[in-house]
Amino acid sequence: MNLNCICVCVNYSDFLAYTLPINKHHFNSIVVVTDTKDVETKRICEILNVHCIHTDVFYEGGAKFRKHGGGALNPINAQEEYNVADEWYVHLDADILLPPDFKEHLIEAKLQSSHMYGCDRWMVNSFDEAQPLISTL
Repeated sequence: MNLNCICVCVNYSDFLAYTLPINKHHFNSIVVVTDTKDVETKRICEILNVHCIHTDVFYEGGAKFRKHGGGALNPINAQEEYNVADEWYVHLDADILLPPDFKEHLIEAKLQSSHMYGCDRWMVNSFDEAQPLISTL
């Protein structure tokens, strides 16, 4: 299974520094999308040898922050513009931590390429708030 990740991280580098090294092994390629001013996210991507796209698409039309609808966040656009390998895409945010057997579950599920899939997740407001949940994995 060729599994690729597009991860949005704008000013969540504290989460990314923790989640990216843990999530990275699941994917054939990872592209992290951040804004042009998020220096810490760019630094983490450089250290972990992950492709990082810098864009201000999040603020188009005067928006304070708009994650969805921007071209850089669309897997098809990312594939064409940034040479992300084809097949399966997982869209993550920096604060998502995948379980250790994530990819094995996807392979066992025999997913159909004509479908789009989603999953539940716990919502937390800070890295500190995430700590008790992380310890349960």
